Amino acid sequence: MKKHKTTYITLGVVILGLSLFLFIPPFLSDCKIKAQEKLSYEFLKSKLSYENGALIRTIPIDNPDIEVTSLLSETVGLIMLYAAHIGDQPEFDKQLDVVNDIFMSPNGLLYWLVNVPSGEQEKCSASLDDLRVAAALIVAYEKWGEKRYLDLALDLSVSMRKDNLIGEYFIEAFCWNEGGDSKSLTVDLSYLDLWAMEKLIKYDSFWKVVIKKSVAVIDKGLTPVDLYYDKYNVKYKEYGFLEKNLINNVLCAFHMAQVGLPDGGVYEFLKEEWANNNKIRASIDPINGEIMHDWENISVYAILMRLAVAKNDMRFAKKIYNKISSYQDMNENSFFYGAFVLGEAHSFDNLQTLLAFYEYREKCR
Repeated sequence: MKKHKTTYITLGVVILGLSLFLFIPPFLSDCKIKAQEKLSYEFLKSKLSYENGALIRTIPIDNPDIEVTSLLSETVGLIMLYAAHIGDQPEFDKQLDVVNDIFMSPNGLLYWLVNVPSGEQEKCSASLDDLRVAAALIVAYEKWGEKRYLDLALDLSVSMRKDNLIGEYFIEAFCWNEGGDSKSLTVDLSYLDLWAMEKLIKYDSFWKVVIKKSVAVIDKGLTPVDLYYDKYNVKYKEYGFLEKNLINNVLCAFHMAQVGLPDGGVYEFLKEEWANNNKIRASIDPINGEIMHDWENISVYAILMRLAVAKNDMRFAKKIYNKISSYQDMNENSFFYGAFVLGEAHSFDNLQTLLAFYEYREKCR
């Protein structure tokens, strides 16, 4: 009898162990992730930073001395958001100076591109970039309580309401030049950052109607294989696709999941792609699901990791984390030490990775 009792206890321990393995998320070491983040963050601030503090778009691994020709507003909101999340107010304020000194136009929107060294600006805004900066400012205001952050966020809100909307549609671009102003007639579905809009709603309730319309545009924007179209034409009420770039699809899915909404079939499609190939190919035809090219993209992996975290799928998030980690240059003698590199060190890749790692750590606290 004693022998049988011992056997049952042993069996119970084994079953319990298997249950823990199968059902408890495999949390990663917070210290390890923080160390990886620190290395990438320092690379961005030292090697991918132009003389005025703005982030450089990219540096090819075979030509680290390449001449910088332009700066994008795409990255400034992302680094401000990360700096606010981790409590780095000096870096946040440094990037806020970049916004005010380099990217801010007289009409209150951000130039999407500034040429260097001439300083000549492209007189168009990309609506997602302005929205990111506004959301980062609100995160900073809620963390540090300085009203100057909220004031600028609300100034951006007013400018976006005036120039980045057609009715309730959040259009992708607004341009201004000597020939007159012009609004884009298209909505870029990946530009509809619902979480950022929710941040604005707390201080400008007008965004309630914009987020409602944006959710409807994304919801109805599924292709026959449950991926997302790239664009919606406001004038002709038609969806279309142009880029066949998986970043657009995974961003749409992430924006939905981040506010607790279903993401079509994107997530399951990507998980199946991973299960079948142990990688995600980054070029896809959203109409038929056909893989167009075999290349991979760090940003796709990083945003997918953010999507997995938003869906509380920590086991899959860890798999993608391991994939991303394989791209980090850990050679202390390398120019690219600390960067996540795939052919080039791209600021967007590294910023999305920093946010993915941070969000994973926060979910696991």
